[in-house]
Amino acid sequence: MDKSTAEKRWILIFGGIFMLITTIPYWTGYARQGESWRFTGAVLGVEDSNSYLANMVSGSSGAWLFRTPYTPYPQQATLVFLPYLLLGKLAAQPGLHDQMVVLFHIFRILAGLLAVWATYDFIAYFIRSVRWRRFGTVLAVAGGGLGYLLPLTGHIEWMGSLPVEFYSPEAFGFLMFFSIPHLALARAFLLWGLRAFLIAGQKRGKSLVLAGLGTGVLWLLTALAQPLTGMLAGAIPVGYVAITGAWQLARQVRHTATDWRQWRAYWVAAVLAGVVAGPYAAYNALSFLYEPLLKAWSDQSTIPAAHPWLYVLAYGLILPFSLLGAWRLLRKDGWMGIFLVSWAVVFSAAIYIPFSLQRRLNEGVWVALLCMACLAFEWAEENLKYRLAARWVANVVLVFSMPATALILAGCLLIAVNPARPAFIPTAEARAFESLAGQVPTRAVVLCAPTTGNPLPAWAPVRVVVGIGTLSANYSTLAPQIEQFFQTGQTDASRQAFLDDLGVNYIFWGPDERALGSWDPHTASYLQQVFSQDGYALFEYLKAQ
Repeated sequence: MDKSTAEKRWILIFGGIFMLITTIPYWTGYARQGESWRFTGAVLGVEDSNSYLANMVSGSSGAWLFRTPYTPYPQQATLVFLPYLLLGKLAAQPGLHDQMVVLFHIFRILAGLLAVWATYDFIAYFIRSVRWRRFGTVLAVAGGGLGYLLPLTGHIEWMGSLPVEFYSPEAFGFLMFFSIPHLALARAFLLWGLRAFLIAGQKRGKSLVLAGLGTGVLWLLTALAQPLTGMLAGAIPVGYVAITGAWQLARQVRHTATDWRQWRAYWVAAVLAGVVAGPYAAYNALSFLYEPLLKAWSDQSTIPAAHPWLYVLAYGLILPFSLLGAWRLLRKDGWMGIFLVSWAVVFSAAIYIPFSLQRRLNEGVWVALLCMACLAFEWAEENLKYRLAARWVANVVLVFSMPATALILAGCLLIAVNPARPAFIPTAEARAFESLAGQVPTRAVVLCAPTTGNPLPAWAPVRVVVGIGTLSANYSTLAPQIEQFFQTGQTDASRQAFLDDLGVNYIFWGPDERALGSWDPHTASYLQQVFSQDGYALFEYLKAQ
């Protein structure tokens, strides 16, 4: 068996076992559902997971473009969340929710396998040794930092937030493999796209043109999986071209050897890739700037970066080796050294620019740091006197990088074996959602409590007034108004005006709605009961003619 076959087999075996382990909490959740509780299909980030399933439900109902079901306001259809819309085409009633969950996890497993493969390929571009390629890949997909040490001090939060290992999928990788498949898919295409860019820069003539266009296809696929990661796929090479251009100018001023031919090859590759991926990037940027609901979504989706010291704690285990590897690579091959170092340095700083999605700009930096660290270990192993030390230290790094991942898995397993909201919903509520799905028109607007509004569109192809803070326009204004709606102090005239303003078609009434107030929809002459079962009811709003 030749080397390439052995490496491919390792990727499949490691990737398969790793994704199998990440699936255990979900299997457990399904095993624990029964007469009292139904499993939502998620144990982490349940609100976001419900929104992804809701997009799949929209796709199943005929949508090819994205319109969020978490707002009643009119909106322009947009080409985002395409993987979920396409997956929805593979399912239909009855049993829609269960089909969606199965498809979601098939997608998660396949996207994870692709990301493992892409991670190995990217690291292999810089690292010759199979040992260190594997080491880097394991850390990239399953490793974490030292944030798990904080609870030992009695302070789970530090500098205003939790350790980044426990909430930031961009900072490492495990969280996206575990629960956010479109981010894993985007990382796969990002790493393959960056590798393709570097390979294209080594070509000339027609080969350079074809390689540049091929790179653009990968950038485009990255953007279709996750638009902001797609922007990074272009921004990283563009930044690299700018920095290496300045480097060549500085060398020219000092009258030292330059290589403008090499620089032009990278420049051409970036331009050609931009020709392919640029139109979608421009379309996406303009959509979020000028489409009101998408702009509101962007404004509400605030994910700030953590304090710098938390990133130092997160990366501190690997950072000394990354610095050593960077120093050696810059001395050996300035072009490759500048690529990894500029990516890690520039985008580690960029997360603090005034931008609502700061944290996302850190995507992939962990892989760049690991590439440099693996170069240091590879160099040490090639020197006989350092070989044993290198392997011993690497094993220590591997051991100390895994507790954060183990804690996340253990915590999610505990959630799975103890049915409760939000990972589970009452079985009676699930039956009510399924009944609603069969009785109301697609994209009808349903008024319900915000806590009901989050899972409902994941079970039925309807819209809700609010359901998730990031996707529900005017959430902070509408949520308290909904609470007031269900209280007895409101007049029927004010309730009808509220329903008319939002274009509401139906009112869902269950335990969460009754918890908001003691108003009884049965007393309203403008409401007609559509169904009632197990303490849940649906009322159609009879609008005045």
